[in-house]
Amino acid sequence: MGARLMTWMGDGTAVEMTRDELRADVEDGIAISVKRAKVSPLDDGEVAHPIDIFASQERMTGGRVRRREPASNAPALAGSSKRRDGIPRSP
Repeated sequence: MGARLMTWMGDGTAVEMTRDELRADVEDGIAISVKRAKVSPLDDGEVAHPIDIFASQERMTGGRVRRREPASNAPALAGSSKRRDGIPRSP
């Protein structure tokens, strides 16, 4: 049995699956889509790409990541008991 991967369903529900289970789920979805839309099925390379994305353990996949500059008051709040929005921190 392969390693279990944490991934998410379309409704946001977290699930654990092996890569083989993930591939079977993707292929089932493709088969349903091909039948409903009356289009040609995807080739192996096109199927492998979304599987790689779904199996990725990165928090974000794709797109450009921009670094966020620290707020100008961040050092002043480092030891503060209040958050930036003024609400007291919980103990």
